[in-house]
Amino acid sequence: MDFRVNESRNLPKTIREKVAICRNVHKVHFFLIRNESSEFKIGHTTYDRCRILEDKLWDTYLCDNKDTQVKTKMLIYHWKTKSDKKIEYFSAFARFSTRKVGLKEIIYVILFIIILGVFSSLIATSLINIIDVLYRCIKVWRLG
Repeated sequence: MDFRVNESRNLPKTIREKVAICRNVHKVHFFLIRNESSEFKIGHTTYDRCRILEDKLWDTYLCDNKDTQVKTKMLIYHWKTKSDKKIEYFSAFARFSTRKVGLKEIIYVILFIIILGVFSSLIATSLINIIDVLYRCIKVWRLG
């Protein structure tokens, strides 16, 4: 996510001159709503605060019709800046990552746990049998 205000270095000179006339911004409040499973990795500027979106309050804004609702928790990240003079530029860059675990990964983990359990049981049974045989051999050797 990259959000910029009054950053005109990429604009042609004629447009920069026209935009320079109407740059009279004193406050910037930028809100970004992300799913709670998204993890904030890095950012150009740090966000001011982060909070959990209120349940059902934002459903009318975030959903297409009144019958649907937001099914997962959402986080609101808030960047802001304030100045008595006009703000020359504002930039908020942030990188998020989301790790989704699918059915395939869950099945692999379950199979791994089952296989690990089977091998652990086989090894434990084999060790018990070996110890039992050694114990009997020692007992026979002492008696004999």
